[in-house]
Amino acid sequence: VVYAITSDIYSKYKLFTKPDIKAFATTQLIILDVRTGLIPFSAIVTKDYLSQKKKEELDNSEATNRIQNEAVLLTINDIGQKITELLNTK
Repeated sequence: VVYAITSDIYSKYKLFTKPDIKAFATTQLIILDVRTGLIPFSAIVTKDYLSQKKKEELDNSEATNRIQNEAVLLTINDIGQKITELLNTK
């Protein structure tokens, strides 16, 4: 399994409310058969996640880390479902 995960954060600040924080994540994954050099499965998944800072988070950096991790988790879950479907068909 070879994979790469990239992500980025964007914030939209508002005057009297908490800022909206949006994260984008892209996960690229291939399964490589090292004996034959064939690639039986490959996927690229991009997801986004929008949220705001929660009461229990001390500052915006904790919120941005949580939101970025949620976006990455969404991509990993999607790829996991695709791999499960692939393995169930064979």
